[in-house]
Amino acid sequence: MDQPHEILPQNPLVVDLLGKGLIDQRKAAITRLTAAGLPTQTIGDLSAMIGVPFPCQTIEDLAANTESILFNPVSGLMYENRARTTLLQAIVERVTNGTGELAIVETDMNNLKGLNDIYGEEEANGAIRAFAEGIKANLGQAIEKGGREIAFAAVNMWGEGSDSIKLILIGPDIYRFTRDFVNQQYTSPTVVQLIRKSDKTSQTEDISGEWGFFAESKDNIKAIKESRKNGSASDLDSAGDLYTFASSMADEKMTAEKVRAEAELVNTILNTTNYDELVGLWKKIEKFSERIPRFVVSVMRKRMEKLKPQ
Repeated sequence: MDQPHEILPQNPLVVDLLGKGLIDQRKAAITRLTAAGLPTQTIGDLSAMIGVPFPCQTIEDLAANTESILFNPVSGLMYENRARTTLLQAIVERVTNGTGELAIVETDMNNLKGLNDIYGEEEANGAIRAFAEGIKANLGQAIEKGGREIAFAAVNMWGEGSDSIKLILIGPDIYRFTRDFVNQQYTSPTVVQLIRKSDKTSQTEDISGEWGFFAESKDNIKAIKESRKNGSASDLDSAGDLYTFASSMADEKMTAEKVRAEAELVNTILNTTNYDELVGLWKKIEKFSERIPRFVVSVMRKRMEKLKPQ
């Protein structure tokens, strides 16, 4: 498996806030700590202080074990809580002290339970990694196509599973860019080859997700800047307010999109009387898993049995 923090070549317009610069800082810190020749007890105290779950006796041990609390080993993305300070500093620099606009995007991968059931945990984890990498690749392409610099970060959402991903986007005209990017994701699923655990055969799956986003209005950003002038909030507090509010709104919009899509599917199922069309809808039911009411699934099964060609 690739290292979770592997850095791809950067386009000048595509600024990864958690990319090469952050990794270089970490490497430099490791070099300085190694050269300092710290005693074992001090290294142990450092590991305990930052929450490393394994005992460390050398800086090399500390550096290796820190990976487990910084990066999600499945998606390869940094955990949101570990990235928060870096993200807030970027918002201060580029939004509250700059001219950029902020958008938060949230997505959950569809049908993870179904993939686990059919292909097993290892293959499902591979699908999560492909989903995350596909999002980052598509985002980079969209930024290049737009022709204007956008800073971004992709993280695993705090308190959620490996398949729950948050994007932080900072740049000009960010609402329009984010809207177009999210719309594109609905029509551009990530295609993966997975091995079924039952018979070891290979099968193609389209990996997609439900999406929600919120772009901070210029008026809200202006109000935050005014509060700073009045001395009522620190830079990081102001950035935290912007980040928290946008995140909560993005989450609400993603939840609303899930409900809308589920209701649309249920309505289609209950109004479909063609056997072949019902077979096609069954695949969509697998995507939504247990979120489709049982009575709807029962109605569909009975209707398919009744309509099945003899």
